[in-house]
Amino acid sequence: MTSRPKNRNRIAAVLLAGLAAVLLFGGCPKSPEPPQTPRGPGQVIKDAVVACTTETVDPHGTRVAYQFDWGDNSQSAWSALIDDATPHADTHTYTATGSYDIRARVRNSQGKTSVWSDPFTIYVAPSEGGIRWSFGYAPEDPEDSADFSTRTFAIGPDSTVYIPAADYPALMARRPTGSRRWEFVTPLEDEFACAATIGTDGTVYVGTEASTLLALNPNGTLRWQTPFANDVVRTAAIAADGTVYIQTESDTLWALDGTTGSRRWHFFGGGGDVDRGDAGAAAAVG
Repeated sequence: MTSRPKNRNRIAAVLLAGLAAVLLFGGCPKSPEPPQTPRGPGQVIKDAVVACTTETVDPHGTRVAYQFDWGDNSQSAWSALIDDATPHADTHTYTATGSYDIRARVRNSQGKTSVWSDPFTIYVAPSEGGIRWSFGYAPEDPEDSADFSTRTFAIGPDSTVYIPAADYPALMARRPTGSRRWEFVTPLEDEFACAATIGTDGTVYVGTEASTLLALNPNGTLRWQTPFANDVVRTAAIAADGTVYIQTESDTLWALDGTTGSRRWHFFGGGGDVDRGDAGAAAAVG
């Protein structure tokens, strides 16, 4: 008669041990992994449809639903459940210009929701033909002026706009939104003679009317400067190996080390002085 309670205790102990093992090794249902950073175009125009894609892996291999946060105080509806690791895309239309951070999250079939993904930033520009941005510039000295109508702008790989001023020795870097990134004033307050050239590493090469080629770091600080005797430096060209080629007003082609600015060689064309307004004065690399 006394063995039954003992048997019941043993059964209860076994059941408790099994439950503990399930909790220990299986645990409570885990939330799915946050989706990958959404992928899509870096820039669109206002009122155009933009599509973004993402995907994730669920620890339990269950089906998941996706939701996007578009960064403009709106979110997409939850998608239907699809197999994990399957890319999912959704679309959105932005009705205002500016920069927006797009994130995504998932919810699995067990009702567990992930945290938001890392953001993907998109820039929404005005519709075609509209003014994207403009800015005014006032030098520190009110007697100075800054004229942009006679200088050519340059655009970097990240869409930064490099604007040299005439009548004032400043090169201005502006973000795609038009906001200021940095401004560089030449050491001797010499005006810039040509448009800037931007290397693949973000280095900015630009010549001055004091016959000097400047190399600026991506943050706008001076890396090096190389002078040329009595010659106005023209727009630079950059080869795949980083060599910088420039043509001077005296019809001389120079090859410089892009890292140090040291001269490698030069070639005198013998064609006489190059007109400053000659569009063909810039070097070209095949």
